[in-house]
Amino acid sequence: MKEVAGYLPPSIEGKFESKTLTFQKNESTLEVDLPILTNEQISSLTEKVKRNSKTILKSFIVNDILDILDKAIERMLDRSSAYRQKAEKLLPIVTGMMKK
Repeated sequence: MKEVAGYLPPSIEGKFESKTLTFQKNESTLEVDLPILTNEQISSLTEKVKRNSKTILKSFIVNDILDILDKAIERMLDRSSAYRQKAEKLLPIVTGMMKK
């Protein structure tokens, strides 16, 4: 199984290399591709995060942010959630811990 780690916005220009980490537990193997960014790409991403923090995040009231966090937590606690099911499948391979 292969997964890509993280998210890079489309505004990050150019190609980037990746490094693959391989995890194995019993018969299960997971390959995780990690992006390796150039200094210019890192600077561009940093500027985008700063800009969005000023223009988007700071426009939210505290209750809006708490609602977003609450929905994310609720999704991970819901056993029928695809995100939860994926985490339950992949985390034991990465951590070596098996669920009881």
